Amino acid sequence: MNQDHLLRSGRFEYLEGIPLGIRRTRGAISGLCVVAGPFAEVDRVVAEACFPPFMTYILKGSVAYIGHGCGERRLGDRLTADELAGIEQVYVVHSGDSFFGKHIARVLECRLWKIADDNGVALANRVRPNGVGREELASAEAREIVREARFLLLAAGCTIFEEKAAARPASTSLGALGVRFVSEGGMPPALGPTLVLDHRGSARARGYAVEGGFLVLPGSDFRLSDARGLDRHNRERRDHLRQLKKNFSASEGDRSKATLTLPMICASRAMAAKVLTGAHLNSSVWKAPAERADGQCVLRTDAASR
Repeated sequence: MNQDHLLRSGRFEYLEGIPLGIRRTRGAISGLCVVAGPFAEVDRVVAEACFPPFMTYILKGSVAYIGHGCGERRLGDRLTADELAGIEQVYVVHSGDSFFGKHIARVLECRLWKIADDNGVALANRVRPNGVGREELASAEAREIVREARFLLLAAGCTIFEEKAAARPASTSLGALGVRFVSEGGMPPALGPTLVLDHRGSARARGYAVEGGFLVLPGSDFRLSDARGLDRHNRERRDHLRQLKKNFSASEGDRSKATLTLPMICASRAMAAKVLTGAHLNSSVWKAPAERADGQCVLRTDAASR
């Protein structure tokens, strides 16, 4: 991958005339295109321009996020405000050709995530994207698309797929499952207020954002059975946690759930909700508590929190 090859096989241009502005690399044969630049500027272009329906994107700063989506979604909509604040450059891979649909965007996301993880890149989405089989990822079509995308990304200044990163601190690693228990003495500092989860009375929990994830406090409920519709990856996480019986105590008067005896860190609020309840929930189920006149804390209703 050198400049001579770039001149023969593609095109590079600065859309705003300066190297640090929005730039674009385009494959001469494949139809792939990478638009890159500062986060705020690229996010604006994606929101305002008529981009193709699907894209794969890389957000790069103190951590990296690799995702896929359609033009209607805002870049980084699954990151916290603190994580977004650290994003410096964005790289959007797309194509006007019909072959680049949702499936190809997802295949590219999975392959790029694996390459970045193997290179030791600190990833905000620490759990490998799912939904694509091994055979599909190993297909000749997938390999060619990934090869061309890596070439165009490198030409646009994205080096995380070609260089080994510095070793990540062990304290921030959540492992392959994206969830782990920590000792109370090893709890990282809170990066936000304590939030409360109350899922239809079946599971109640408290937690707060920490560097690299979301910490669930001891005393929180863990529902023992899985609800219908829970995806395979979160079932695997819950199966693993259920084997760590020493980290739970029996819930008084309710055999359907257990109680956490240690703090637990998950890769995200949404994952924490799924792991605790066994249901397919998102991050919105975590609410800020409101203190009542009698000194007790209750959940804010949707109307009260607006």
